[in-house]
Amino acid sequence: MGVAASLNRALRQTQGDYVARMDADDVSLPRRFEKQIKFLQKNPWVVAAGCQVGVINQRGELTGYKSFPTEPKNCYQMLMLTVPIKHPTLMVGAKTIKKYFYNPRMKTAEDWELYFKLLQSGELANISEMLYFYRQYFGSNGFHELRKAFGLTVRARLKGIFKYGYRPGVLGVIGVIGEAILVWLLPEKWVFKIFSFLRVKKSPFPKLSLTSFRFAPGVS
Repeated sequence: MGVAASLNRALRQTQGDYVARMDADDVSLPRRFEKQIKFLQKNPWVVAAGCQVGVINQRGELTGYKSFPTEPKNCYQMLMLTVPIKHPTLMVGAKTIKKYFYNPRMKTAEDWELYFKLLQSGELANISEMLYFYRQYFGSNGFHELRKAFGLTVRARLKGIFKYGYRPGVLGVIGVIGEAILVWLLPEKWVFKIFSFLRVKKSPFPKLSLTSFRFAPGVS
């Protein structure tokens, strides 16, 4: 069915007040859901919340981390450059996300369009704590067929501007042009390495792995 169609099917069956995302090969740290719910309840103008992300490889070793803006205004500005909330870390009110659902035609870019939709109901933000381990490697979802994925991302951004009223800054426009040059001129593996270099910071704990944590990975 694809990610977006599967997510929509799951959303139609949910009965709780909140919906949390998670990918099958990633790991949520203890109390992630609890902390996100408390954050959303404390900040009712925020409709969707993510968190900071640790990056792990296929062996479960912590190789780096990704930082995401915590302030809504910074999340808004970042949306033209890259996703302001790592999609698998997303938590949103069930009633809100069921107003929009995902677009199955936007494969690999369904999260981009969803964020533009969610801005119609409130703001986006992130918790300052690292509460999620994201497994990243060349060939994983989002890092294959990069040119096709980038084309859909640009389409989602244009829909954000012309359909959902998003107003990009000058840096956002420059960033899209720079991304286009990289994606279309360089081999995909080079693009992956460049994007990883720009977005993934080096781990301060190079020998840390999932076995260092006392919880069961893969449980959502």
